[in-house]
Formats: sequence, structure tokens, C-alpha cells
Amino acid sequence: MLTLDPLVIQRKYNLKPKQAMAVVALAENGGGGKKVKTLGQIARDVGYSEMVALSPSAKVFDRPPVKIALAAICGGLDSVANKITQALDKVDYSTREPEKNAYVLDKVVKNRQLLSGGATENTELVIRWE
Repeated sequence: MLTLDPLVIQRKYNLKPKQAMAVVALAENGGGGKKVKTLGQIARDVGYSEMVALSPSAKVFDRPPVKIALAAICGGLDSVANKITQALDKVDYSTREPEKNAYVLDKVVKNRQLLSGGATENTELVIRWE
């Protein structure tokens, strides 16, 4: 198991101190029953300015060394998400509540996206009212 010590992460992945703290905070985000934080909240919590917190993906989490560190730490989520998806394909929905199945899949997909630095919302979708 990988150590989630910011100093170890910083040295191993050649990160700046705040980047290492952000990686650890994101990897631990929502664990132990805590409320899940947004990327902006995580950026603020580790000491980034409000300006950086307004666009944390571009200024923190999409940086190549940060993405490499996150992929190494959180890479196992893809296989977990795929296993859950495959298991849901075999479920007899007539005997289970579909909402529970959808809830589990939704959590896994969103956590995988969040921890991998991927999009957690559809920013390309624009609805215009005429």
C-alpha cells in the first residue's frame, strides 16, 4: 500500500509541497464518513489562493506531476468500478431496488472521476432557453 504522507508523495513524484498536500487530501477525500469536498475546497484547505481555488483543475490537479501521482495512488478505482458495473449487469432487478444499484454505481463512477482528476460534471453541455 502506498503511504499517504505528503512529504513522501512530494519526494516520490517531484511535487511542490502544496501539490503533495492536495494529492493526499484528494485521495483521502470523503473517507471515514466525512463529507466529500470539491476540488476548490481541497485547494483552499491546503493553502492555495482563492484565485487558484476557482479553477483548481487547470491550476493544480491537471498538472502532469500531480496527474501521475493521482494515477498511481488512485489507479485501482478503475478495476473496482468495472467489477461493480459487471456485477450490476447480472443483477435480477425484479428482486432488488434499482435505486440502490444506481446509487452504488453513481458513487463509484463519481469517485473514480474525482480521484483521477477527471471531469465530475458535464461542462460542455449548454442549455439555452428561447
